This record gives sequence, structure tokens and C-alpha cells, in this order.
Amino acid sequence: MTLLLPDLSEYEPDADLPGIKRANGGAVIIRVAYGADHTDRVFAEKCAAARAAGFSFIGLYQYIVAGQPIDQQAAVFCDLVEALTPQQIPIADLEEGTGEQYTRFLAWATIVGERLGKRPWLYSNLDYALTSGLAPLFNGAAYHTWVAAFSDTEPALGHTLWQSTNGKAGSNITAWSGCGSCDTNVFHGTLIQLASLVQADVKIVTIGGPRAVSDLHQIAVQYQTTEDRLVAMNPLLQPYVGTGKPVPVVTQILVPSSPEMT
Repeated sequence: MTLLLPDLSEYEPDADLPGIKRANGGAVIIRVAYGADHTDRVFAEKCAAARAAGFSFIGLYQYIVAGQPIDQQAAVFCDLVEALTPQQIPIADLEEGTGEQYTRFLAWATIVGERLGKRPWLYSNLDYALTSGLAPLFNGAAYHTWVAAFSDTEPALGHTLWQSTNGKAGSNITAWSGCGSCDTNVFHGTLIQLASLVQADVKIVTIGGPRAVSDLHQIAVQYQTTEDRLVAMNPLLQPYVGTGKPVPVVTQILVPSSPEMT
């Protein structure tokens, strides 16, 4: 199973988030800022639209510039994001600056992780990652990574996401609703598997189907959690709140990996 998802910025102002959700189930990456001085002009709008549409995965990234202190850029990013929903993950886009960048990323990741409560992901292009000391992060297990290489051949460098095209060169060129061909990324897995990577202490279970007898309350009781928690983890369950109706189709959802209620 391969999942494709776009990454968007003010260069795709007309991107249609409900249309994108119809295409891939609800996964997108959105630019928050370019350095410390420029907030992306569509960040707030597209982020709100993704949340309203019930996206299961929302990456939020900052392009890190070479000429500004890394702590200043990290602080601005956190101020703009304010707080993360269960579906959101912060990402550092690190692809400019001379010399070793390993410690520079760790400085950003430490500030953002402490303030926003999630371990950030790292993005870079293949050549820069290999020449700037970032390869150990890509090949290691401590951080999820996202690599850009506009090619028909997927990089051997370790990664969670592969940005395979800028909409013009590379592979998996896709026309996305409202914005046409733009940056497109590959995840080898399902949407629920991608969503599980940004929520701590969760597991994937299968519910629903024509013989299902469990409504949202019964599902919450079965997994020793609350209906509100289930909906926060799985926006797709929102239509079943308070209805008493079973989920009609077989689907996978996230539940706490350990009981939260006894």
C-alpha cells in the first residue's frame, strides 16, 4: 500500500483541502513559516481547513534559513503553532547553511519538542543530507525523516516520507484539487499507519462492518477509554457521536495502547 500526500504553502493558495481528503483520505503537510520573519500567508487558513475536514495526518513545517539564530526560528514556529492537535506533527525543513547541521537540527528539535510536546520530524533534500552531517539522523531510529529526491528511484537513505516530485520533475506527479501538480510525497503504508506515527502510545484496531454491534460508546468501553478521546484520535468517528449507531463499514482506528480507565 502506498499513500500519496501533498505539501502546501502560499504558492498553492487555492488548494482545496476537502478535495485533497477525497483523494487520499486526509493527509497533508503545510508550511508554517519561512525563517523567523515570514509567516506563510495561507498557513492559518489551510491548517484550519484541514482540521475542519477531519484530516488524520497534518505535518506542519518551518523552512529554516541560514542567517537567523536557530533558537529564534524555533521560538517563532512554536508561537505560530501554539498547540498541536493529535493529528499534527512539527517538521524542520533544513536545507541551507554551510557546515555540519546535525547539532543545528537537534537545537531546533529540542526547543520545539519541549514546547509543543512532540518529537519533531526532519526534512532535507538528499544531497544536502549527505553532505551536511544529517545522514545519521535519517538512518537512525530517533527521528522520523522526510527526504526530497525528484527521481524515479527512491533514495537508499533512511526515511519515513519521500518527496518524489515538485510537480514538474520526478515521479508520482499528481494533480491535487485546487492546486494541480505540486510537491507530492510517498508513504509506504496506509493512512492509519501514518497517523499512528504522530500519536504516542496508540495501537491500530479494526472495527465496524455489517455485523458490527458496537456503537461509539461500546467501542470506548471495550478499549477502556472515552468517546471524546476516541474522536480526538480519529476524526472519522465524529459523525457517530451521540447517534448510538454502529460504524457501518469495516475500518481501522487508533485506540490507546494501554487502558486509560479501569
